[in-house]
Amino acid sequence: MNIIYTILNGKIECEEHSSNIDFGLVFEQDGVINIETYITDKSFFEKTEKSNNYYKIIGITEKGYDIICSHLFCNSYSYENRKGKFTCNSKITVIDNKEPEKYKENDQPLDKSIFFVELEGLNTKFANHTSIQKHRGTQKIDIFPGFTFDHTNIGFMFNHPDIIGNYYSVDLIENPENNNIIIDFRNKEGYCRFSNFIYETMRNELLSFLSFLNGASVRLRKELKGYYYSDKGNNIFDSQEVILYSFKQEKENNQNDYFPINDHHSYSSEIFSKMFFQGFDKFYQLNKLLDFQSLIFSLNNTNTNGLNERYYILITALERVCKNYTKNSSNSKHLIDENIYQTMIKPRFKEFFNTLKKEVVIKDKSAWNIYSSKLGDLNRRNNKDTKQKIYSFFEYAKINLNKSVINLIEIERNDAVHEGIIGRNDEEEINNYLKLDHILRDCIANLIEYDGIRKRKFDYTKE
Repeated sequence: MNIIYTILNGKIECEEHSSNIDFGLVFEQDGVINIETYITDKSFFEKTEKSNNYYKIIGITEKGYDIICSHLFCNSYSYENRKGKFTCNSKITVIDNKEPEKYKENDQPLDKSIFFVELEGLNTKFANHTSIQKHRGTQKIDIFPGFTFDHTNIGFMFNHPDIIGNYYSVDLIENPENNNIIIDFRNKEGYCRFSNFIYETMRNELLSFLSFLNGASVRLRKELKGYYYSDKGNNIFDSQEVILYSFKQEKENNQNDYFPINDHHSYSSEIFSKMFFQGFDKFYQLNKLLDFQSLIFSLNNTNTNGLNERYYILITALERVCKNYTKNSSNSKHLIDENIYQTMIKPRFKEFFNTLKKEVVIKDKSAWNIYSSKLGDLNRRNNKDTKQKIYSFFEYAKINLNKSVINLIEIERNDAVHEGIIGRNDEEEINNYLKLDHILRDCIANLIEYDGIRKRKFDYTKE
């Protein structure tokens, strides 16, 4: 365990109860933050031990910074020395507020910036390079290759009614201490400034979007924000406000390479450029209607399950996004233009039915009348019919309804949901799973108008 902060004094809270603390240590091990502290009030735990709420510690560090530790779970408490041990299930925030007047203008707080965020789980080859030159005295020394791919520049649009400006640029760089990816938000000439408000407005969608490209979950490990930052060199930074997120490091992330950002710098260059430039803005808007975040979570969290379980999770995710589309779409209540149906199709159906009526012996005339009356319902869109929802959504998402896709809707989905069968043999099971996985990824990619590299292991589009 590494000691990352020392708390000199503060208080602990739970519901309406609180107690002073004399001292505390904040540790980090494998990404999880733990806290040990001594509690002044002997009766504090007797008042809170049956509570279902988390604890919270607010204090001052050894450097005089404010520290807030939230969502603390109590692992143990010693009544003899009043020592409590806690695990943080959310985040800790450390802020330099020693001279608050520096961060005000006309007695109003300045607008905070976001400078850097550190991500865990994102694996990518960098798309852009930095040129390297060496000199000995005044003479230039030729080196090969003379550059290194060490960052990815991303320019993108983001439109929001509460934000002035819509064109931004960020860089992806590497933290040399742990190989995590850092997003560098520092302002660049010609682009809009990233305020903390803009960042927090798009944060969830940004993480989900990166998880989609990555083919595995991307999680937020650290945020550096506030009114100033310091550059310690070699991609090591600090800032006025630091937020650390507490969760266990994953040893393997089981990355899906449908968008092969970790194969070659040219691939990552094309994918990030085409995905982000206008795709992120579309993703942000569509996510509000279709809940892409849940779909991406399902896609990226099936990698460690068995094949049948994976398939069922993805079928459920497909039905959920189709339901969201139906609920929010402005489609006509009719499958075919109602005027065409009433003037051209329905009369011919009636004529055909009347011909059959003369040839078929009718034992129950009322049954025939009920059957023929259903002609009026044939053109109505049934929003409770799951198959119809899937057909409508696939059409909207520009999925070509070839034989393979129709077979998924008409047969494979039903066999999986009702019979627990996803194929007749091992090869068919794998292909049916890959088909469903690829179609769901293509739905998102098509809707944000991405036309770049896709690494299909089963090409359902050719069947």
